[in-house]
Amino acid sequence: MKGLLNCISMTLLFSLSAQKNLTPVACSEFTGLEFNGRPLKDTRSFFVGLAKTTLELETGPDTVSDLEVFVWPNRGGLKSDSELWLNSVIHNLDSLGWKLRTSERDHSFMYLEKVVQHLIMYYAPGKNEANVYFGKLNIPETPEIPVQDEAFSVTEPDTVITTVVFSNSNASLVGKWGTLAGAKVNRQDSSTGYMVVSGVSKGFGLEFRQDGTFLHVTVVTSGRPNYRVFVTTEGKWSAIAGEVNFYPTDRHYRKWENEIIMADEHSVPDPYMMYWRKGENIYTGESCLYVRYPDEKQERELCSE
Repeated sequence: MKGLLNCISMTLLFSLSAQKNLTPVACSEFTGLEFNGRPLKDTRSFFVGLAKTTLELETGPDTVSDLEVFVWPNRGGLKSDSELWLNSVIHNLDSLGWKLRTSERDHSFMYLEKVVQHLIMYYAPGKNEANVYFGKLNIPETPEIPVQDEAFSVTEPDTVITTVVFSNSNASLVGKWGTLAGAKVNRQDSSTGYMVVSGVSKGFGLEFRQDGTFLHVTVVTSGRPNYRVFVTTEGKWSAIAGEVNFYPTDRHYRKWENEIIMADEHSVPDPYMMYWRKGENIYTGESCLYVRYPDEKQERELCSE
């Protein structure tokens, strides 16, 4: 606790004369880690949103509740310097007693655990900067399992196989919704001269087909740090008023860093659901689909392609 209070005090001290929403800091409040060097903590909503999307590509939608986003300016211009700085971050986390586990699917992600704290970390070295994101994971409480009396026998229920049948009443959903082209941004910090982020784009799209199959696409790309992530999920769908259910048969995850493919994997995720409604964009009059996951408060607007 003392280390965390020192971290908060030092962060406030460095925040007094800092640029709004891009602040030199001494440590991470989530982890209690004191940094070697002074990274910049980025609290701008666009970049925090990008970081959340990046982390949830590893952990799944609606799994990250709060974030810390750090950028370490690499004044030497060598990627090896960024790698050394990130190695010091990982080493110091280990020294603080965090249990570290690298993602088997993508080594850019690491799970952190300490007592009842659970975090996900993303890290990326570059020639001009190193990036570190910390996210607090929503870990559901494990329900208590009642102890059964030895004389009480439990009969396993028969396996229920759900068959998805397309209904003409859902025909209004059929079509392509959303876009894979996000607004690209090039931002330079006028006080330091460093390019904070370059070529960021995000995409989210859904295609509902007449035969009852679907395609769900999520895309995140960034010029700095240089990575591209494409996630496509296919399967069957069914819908009732206000709810659409997805029954995946394949999820394809691909990631490139500096134009080198780092992951290319297939899996079969669990079924999931979204709330949906139809409407029009108030500015363009386009027909749009408005969707959100059960734990989300804000809808995503996906207009017809």
